[in-house]
Amino acid sequence: MLLTSKTARRSRRRRLAYLIAPTILVAGFGVAVTSPAAHAAACTKHSGKTSTIRETANGPEPSNGTVWVMSDTCSDLEVFSVGHADSYEGWLFSTSTRRWSACAKGLVPIGASIANPVPLCTGVLAGTQMVVSTGSGTQRSLTIED
Repeated sequence: MLLTSKTARRSRRRRLAYLIAPTILVAGFGVAVTSPAAHAAACTKHSGKTSTIRETANGPEPSNGTVWVMSDTCSDLEVFSVGHADSYEGWLFSTSTRRWSACAKGLVPIGASIANPVPLCTGVLAGTQMVVSTGSGTQRSLTIED
C-alpha cells in the first residue's frame, strides 16, 4: 500500500515522538539514568578490613579497620564481596560535628556469596570518610564499591 503524503507525515511524526518523548521526559525532570555497566565503570572497588566500633567520650569511633573516602563518581557505599557471612553496617564521619554515625540502613545481613553489590549507605557526599563494622565485632575482609 502506498502511503499518501498526509499518512507518511503522520507516521514520521509518530516515530519521531516515540524517539524524542523519553529524552524530553528524562531531561525535563532532571533524572540521571545510567546503565548498570556505566555505574560499574564509574564506581571503584577497594579491599580492606572491617572496623571495631568503640564508645569514647566523643561518641562511637572506629578502630583497627580500613577507612575509605567516597569518590566523586559514586554516592553509595556498597559491599561487593565479603570473606565471611555476618551483619555489616556502614559508618560515616561528619566533618561538621566531628563525629561518626551509623548509616540509616543499620546492620545488614550479608551471606558469604553476593550476586549484586549490597548498599550500606546511600546518598554519601564525595570526600566523606567511611568505615564498615560487623554485628559480631569480628574483623572481616571485604571489598566495597564506592
